Amino acid sequence: MDGETLSLERAKGQTYQSADATLYALGVYPKSSVLAGQQKRTNVHSWDSYEKAKSVLDASLIKYEDLYEVGGTSYISVDRMVAHLPEEDSE
Repeated sequence: MDGETLSLERAKGQTYQSADATLYALGVYPKSSVLAGQQKRTNVHSWDSYEKAKSVLDASLIKYEDLYEVGGTSYISVDRMVAHLPEEDSE
């Protein structure tokens, strides 16, 4: 997780949303990716309760930003992430 930060959030993505506490790694796609320079978010682990997640993470001394209780999210829609790509011709 070189250069990445961690955030604890409610699970939310393009096709899912739940109250599960989810640890995400936040970084940037490398130059070799079609999404180069865009924010990258990877699901690291999920717990069925916020309390369990806090207990595990705090005991492990892992540094993370807690966005769960404030309702924050690092989610970015797929449409926004690929907006810089050229449209394909349908011909």
